[in-house]
Amino acid sequence: MAFNNPPGHTEEELWQQILSLSRELQECRACLHYHNTLDYIYDKINMIEKELDILLRMFRDLVTKRHDNYTFL
Repeated sequence: MAFNNPPGHTEEELWQQILSLSRELQECRACLHYHNTLDYIYDKINMIEKELDILLRMFRDLVTKRHDNYTFL
């Protein structure tokens, strides 16, 4: 999943992406019981954690921007 930071991401969209990645991370952890290689699982978990970090930063920026807008009202 590629992340561009286009303006207009809503809080709901960010939460949906965060929840989707969280489910994907849980699925990866469940794969530990199957025949996937540990390298594949490790790489996949690292990629998901990076995407979650990006989304959480975007979410933080969205909340901060909303807070700043209310401060000036």
